[in-house]
Amino acid sequence: LGNFLELRKLHSRLGDSLLKQSLTDYIEFVKKRSQIELRYGQDMCKLANSVLGRGEVGTLHNSLEIFQKETDEVGKLALQCSKLLTENIQQVLTDFRDNQRETRRPYEDNV
Repeated sequence: LGNFLELRKLHSRLGDSLLKQSLTDYIEFVKKRSQIELRYGQDMCKLANSVLGRGEVGTLHNSLEIFQKETDEVGKLALQCSKLLTENIQQVLTDFRDNQRETRRPYEDNV
């Protein structure tokens, strides 16, 4: 019976370790994705502000102007995505990890 309880405690600690590592890996993934979105958004906004269709008139000028505006919008959306990833998801994952640890503690103490 003593060996069983020790094995149960060991299993519980290993499970916690694996969960913690998985969440840590996912948080790192989200951070990297956020950085990529940030760079992409900044690059798209710079591209949208570049000179396009200078000297063109009529419908071609209008089309190129719309193309620039859409490119700028894509850049702004990527920047928003980066911000949301950084602020919200990382916080939710960190809270989940901490909450999981606190939830499991009473059960481990009983084992």
